[in-house]
Amino acid sequence: MSRLTVLGEKVPPYAERKRKIESTPLPRNVGTLLDEAAQHYGSTKVVDFFEARQSLSYEELCISVNRCANGLRAQGIRKGSHVGVMLPNRIEFPIVWLALARLGAVMVPINVAYTPRELDFVISTGHVTWLIADTAGLATFNGTDTAKLQVPNAHILTVDASDQPFRNLQAVLEGQSTEFQETEEVGPDDLLNIQFTSGTTGFPKGVMLTQGYWLVSGKQNAFRDGRIYKRILASTPFFYM
Repeated sequence: MSRLTVLGEKVPPYAERKRKIESTPLPRNVGTLLDEAAQHYGSTKVVDFFEARQSLSYEELCISVNRCANGLRAQGIRKGSHVGVMLPNRIEFPIVWLALARLGAVMVPINVAYTPRELDFVISTGHVTWLIADTAGLATFNGTDTAKLQVPNAHILTVDASDQPFRNLQAVLEGQSTEFQETEEVGPDDLLNIQFTSGTTGFPKGVMLTQGYWLVSGKQNAFRDGRIYKRILASTPFFYM
């Protein structure tokens, strides 16, 4: 196999790269992976929400995640907190997910098409005590039996400016440090997602996915076909992760 040239660099043949990749140990958690990517790739663009004209480099993503993690921690979210995230594909979604990974918190991604009955079930079953949502998601949440759910108004953050009386996520991030200091050790066996299935045979089932799961599956998906990609279109809803 001939050598490839990508972004001006010579790329070793697949077999050589495969041996190197397989022998490289995994980072200890998703936050460490982000730090390594930011250090190595820096100003390279990592996400581009072209319809909203929002993009971030690896370095900018790391800074945004650190500010978000610090802001969420200041609100009271800690390692092991279960946070429901009910958002469409918008730039806040990956930032929030990586911030929760930094904290060692657990994200429960929520299908934006859920009815109040389905949302009630997922919040209850997933032991969700915090919720981050947009206007549409909050409207669905307000249709649930909120009195029995363990999500008080003080634990609800909105990404849209007009959702009173809930706190706006952007306001939570204001003034937060761009550096993150880990106060609780986060390892590969710590839970990161409770991923609910599609529920084709009844109510969805919560699947427990650890930090290590995302590190292993991310590495597998990045290198499984031996090709190098400069751009990937993410067309799947983020709540499917």
